[in-house]
Amino acid sequence: MSDDLSSLHVGDRIRILAVLSKEVAGYYFEETWTLYERLVTERIVLQIFEIDKLGSPWVRCRVADSPCDEYLAISDYDVWERVAEDI
Repeated sequence: MSDDLSSLHVGDRIRILAVLSKEVAGYYFEETWTLYERLVTERIVLQIFEIDKLGSPWVRCRVADSPCDEYLAISDYDVWERVAEDI
C-alpha cells in the first residue's frame, strides 16, 4: 500500500496499484485516466525522476503506442507501492 509521499526520492521505483473512480478523480483529463488504466493493467514500473518545489514526486513514462513521454505527479490520492531494485 502507499507510503507517505515524502518518503519518495529521485530514483525510487513505484507501481500504481489502482485507478480512482472518475467521480473521485474528476480533475483528470480523459487521456490521463486512460494512462492510469494502462499503468495499472500492465503493471508498469515507474521511476521518480524529480521532486518539485512543493515536494511532489514526478514520474515519466512512455506507453507502447504513444508518440511522446507522459509526465505525472504522484499525489496523495494515488494508490502505489514501492518496487524493489532487483525487479
